[in-house]
Amino acid sequence: MAGNITGYGGPRLFVSSDQGINWTISGSGLPVNVHRIFCLEEYNGMLIAGTDNGVFYTDDIDSGWNHVTGIYYPNVYAMLKVGNRLYCGTNHGLYYTDEITSDLQLCQNGMAGDEYITSLAQVNGHLFAGCHWGDGVFLLRNFENHFVHLTGLLNPQVLRLCIDDNYVYAGTYAEEYSLLGGVYRQELSTIVATKEVNPPVPFRLLGNPVTDLLNVDFDEQVREGILTIYYPDGREIRNCKILNGSAEVNMRGLSSGLYLGQVFCNEKYFPFKFIKI
Repeated sequence: MAGNITGYGGPRLFVSSDQGINWTISGSGLPVNVHRIFCLEEYNGMLIAGTDNGVFYTDDIDSGWNHVTGIYYPNVYAMLKVGNRLYCGTNHGLYYTDEITSDLQLCQNGMAGDEYITSLAQVNGHLFAGCHWGDGVFLLRNFENHFVHLTGLLNPQVLRLCIDDNYVYAGTYAEEYSLLGGVYRQELSTIVATKEVNPPVPFRLLGNPVTDLLNVDFDEQVREGILTIYYPDGREIRNCKILNGSAEVNMRGLSSGLYLGQVFCNEKYFPFKFIKI
């Protein structure tokens, strides 16, 4: 599926290989009780579909789909990958997973667990969740594990979130707040760090620049986690699990230059850069 663009509408998927000029219907293989596909996301080389019957994933769009378990309210309206964690917004709470084959878990640190999630957005690892039913916007700051409720939004019926370099925007629903419907914005610098944050990192690169292998050694308190490598434009290359305090990534066949990395361990994300020669 690399290089393809996938669009959605109803229970069928359409695939384009020429940047959206021409489209063909794909045999999606989604179950017959899936009537709507609300959102799509890419996660570790797999296509993820949020539907009116839960979350499904596939690594080959023509070979069928697998169902992700753990969600009890199946309407999934928004999905977003932050680091190696996939967030899924439903009509009854926000869920997450660090491994697509595992059960989805409900986010409850700072959230009631019954929020109607309509939109997700992120900047520098800071996650914003927009909610309908008057719950407004929640924020999970990078390197933290507790959501905070952002106050001051005159219309808390949020349908869409969008972020640029300076602001987070909230598009709202006008019917219940007929005089207050519209787009609101909040300056990012007042609520999150807009520049790269460099916390103490619990690991060391064993050699930088690297040649064929990227070896990473972790502090004693880190026993497991995920190491992910990206191109400078943000495209994911590969990832591996941290086992017994170390990780090794095969860089053979990749061109020389600058690469980005990210470690997820101890419930936190740690970005880094390195050079391959």
